[in-house]
Amino acid sequence: SASEGSAAVLRSNLAIGSTAIWQRDARTIIGATDTVYTAIEAGGYRVIITTARGCVDTSATFVVNAFPKPSVSLSAAGPVLFCEPGRVTLNASTGPGATFAWYRNGTVIAGEGASAYDATASGSYRVIVTDLNGCTDTSDALAVTVNPRGGAIITPPGPLAFCDGTTTILSTANGAGFTYEWQRDGTTISSAKTATYTA
Repeated sequence: SASEGSAAVLRSNLAIGSTAIWQRDARTIIGATDTVYTAIEAGGYRVIITTARGCVDTSATFVVNAFPKPSVSLSAAGPVLFCEPGRVTLNASTGPGATFAWYRNGTVIAGEGASAYDATASGSYRVIVTDLNGCTDTSDALAVTVNPRGGAIITPPGPLAFCDGTTTILSTANGAGFTYEWQRDGTTISSAKTATYTA
């Protein structure tokens, strides 16, 4: 048996001085006279051997089944660009009875054999499906980007208790492309838009 796009290799025992004629469904295959024939179509194959002395022998018929190749598509159930610790569910769509192998950056993800996978790390994801006939198909790649959190940790320069009329400067992580929103007792301070705030 073979899937679409693959082949079955048939072999005969051809003695020196003998000739071979391969047939498919009892019809001679033009040019097929070697000891080996590669079958790429479904059908019943046999070989007719003629020895150097003119004796003829016909093999049993071997049936080659060509199963249709499965088709798999990969999709995301949500945005594929998000911040940690988020996730996105990737869904593989194919026929019934298939098994699944998930890959990230070309490496198999151990223990993941379902039709859906929750991606939590950046990478290029693919899935390989195998149907009930053993035929396989590989999905197109789907890229997932997980951005790190900004690191919203306030760093005070000293004691947080001070007298009226004095101030203290609070600061947090400063990074390219960051935006800032400072809050006091849960209420946003509208004018505070930088990595530092003077309290």
